[in-house]
Amino acid sequence: MLRILPARIPDDLPEVKALFLEYVRSLDVDLSVQGFDREVEWLPGDYAPPRGALLHMRLDTLPTMTAAFALYRRLGFREIPPYRHNPIEGTRFLECRFASAARALPGDITPMEKP
Repeated sequence: MLRILPARIPDDLPEVKALFLEYVRSLDVDLSVQGFDREVEWLPGDYAPPRGALLHMRLDTLPTMTAAFALYRRLGFREIPPYRHNPIEGTRFLECRFASAARALPGDITPMEKP
C-alpha cells in the first residue's frame, strides 16, 4: 500500500528541500530562469496550505523526458496550460489530483491527514 502524507512543516522541511535539489540535479537544465533557488529557499512557499500542492501536484516535463512523461500520464497526470515560465521549447506542463492517480495505479493510494 502506498500512502501519500502531507509534509509536516517545519519537521520535514530538510527532506523536502533535499528532494527538490535531487530532482534538479537529475536534469541537464538550469532552472534558475524559473527562480528555482528562491523557490527552495522560501519553502514551503506556494506549497503551504491552503494552496498546498501536496495532494495536488503540478510539474513540467522537458521534451527529452519521454519516459517520465509516459509514466506521469499513466499515473493520472493531465496536460495543463503553462503555470510558470520555462524557456525550453516543447516543455509540457502537467497536473495530478491524487484521487485520479489512485484509479490509475494498482494497489492502494490513500491520501491521509496529518497524524
